[in-house]
Amino acid sequence: MKRALAIIIILLAVAVGVYFYMQSRPEIAENATLQDVKTQTPITITSEEIREENYSGSKPVIVGEGRLADAARDYVGNLIAEFAAQADADVPAMREDWGEDSPAASYTIDLGAKMAEGEKTQSVIITEYVYTGGAHGSSSYKVLTASSEDGELLSLSDVVKKDKQAAFTALVKEKLNDWRPAGSDAPVVFPEDVADLSFTSFENWVLDNENLTLYFAQYEVGPGVLGAFALPIPLKELTDFLL
Repeated sequence: MKRALAIIIILLAVAVGVYFYMQSRPEIAENATLQDVKTQTPITITSEEIREENYSGSKPVIVGEGRLADAARDYVGNLIAEFAAQADADVPAMREDWGEDSPAASYTIDLGAKMAEGEKTQSVIITEYVYTGGAHGSSSYKVLTASSEDGELLSLSDVVKKDKQAAFTALVKEKLNDWRPAGSDAPVVFPEDVADLSFTSFENWVLDNENLTLYFAQYEVGPGVLGAFALPIPLKELTDFLL
């Protein structure tokens, strides 16, 4: 009788142990997943020269872990791969027509990158200059922004209230039309191009502790001589717009 009772007690102990083990597994898995999501390391950026048969230039080397670093590396890698394919397709024929030593018979891509951080966000600002023949090349920006809290990539709609996006767009248009570079009294943008802007046009932006800065490509809202440029808007003017 005592032996049977001992066996029953052992079986009950095993059953209770298995029960509590199974109950604890989902929480452990959930915590592990959350930990993986939040894994980030500081981003560092250096520059590397590019020397290929049909093109040359420079590119940023982006080191770090997290969605922002991954997205920036992917963007740079894909852009250079597309540019290389275009150069390899175009340049050999150009050299046959104009000669091996012709300055026009070579493509150039110069990419730079830097970090910008605010209280709630961090961004990688990528500058782009591309030359594929002609009198001059073209310049533009690509800005990737992520939440400092969880590393998730953000769009401008994540920081500007939905019911304020139309008013925000109107404010940006007003500032562009009123903008005068130092030493100039004349307008520097094309009003018709500014009028065509919508909220979704503002893909490249940085939110730091002083400004929300929008980035525009060359020719996007003005003449080529304007180049690519940034438009900072002080946060004190955006109190009613931001989440």
